[in-house]
Amino acid sequence: MVQATIFRFAFTFTALPLLLAAAPPDIMAKPDVGEMPAAPSRTQAPTIMDILSQGRDFSTLVSYIKIAGLESTLASPGPITLFAPSNAAFEKLPESARDTLAKPENKSVVAQILSHHALAGDVSAAELTSKVKAGGGAMKLTTLAGQTITAELVGTALFLVDASGNRARVSQADLHQSNGTIHVIDSILLPQPQKK
Repeated sequence: MVQATIFRFAFTFTALPLLLAAAPPDIMAKPDVGEMPAAPSRTQAPTIMDILSQGRDFSTLVSYIKIAGLESTLASPGPITLFAPSNAAFEKLPESARDTLAKPENKSVVAQILSHHALAGDVSAAELTSKVKAGGGAMKLTTLAGQTITAELVGTALFLVDASGNRARVSQADLHQSNGTIHVIDSILLPQPQKK
């Protein structure tokens, strides 16, 4: 059953660029990611998980984090750099894929996808941009899922590209927290399906 589910994910994710091709996003458009919440009124500085939980535009991401059981990871000392998909980013996935991911039995698949949006260490947008320029316009990053994504610049906009060619633009950068940094992105990055 799990293998069949992963196969369906692989098919859906491979077909994703075709599903989205009919209405490519304006790469210079600024999506409405909503206001970032104020820091919690407590003595301890907020973590990545604190901010995501309070942000109105991260409710879908938070629900998947809970399914995957990653709350403690995103509240840990880190540091972690998280490329956080907005609610609108998740809306780009087919509804059937979102429904399948929301099922508790797919916890490991959700964890793999979300881990593909995180890096070990605290990396600012300026650092990424500098390294991309030094790398001739592209730079490979190893995610916590153990796979790579590529950081690219289009003009002054920073993009991330997964192995299947799905592109996510950093729409809001450098939301620094006590255990790392959040960069908001406008699309989902998908890992390659695990071979059995």
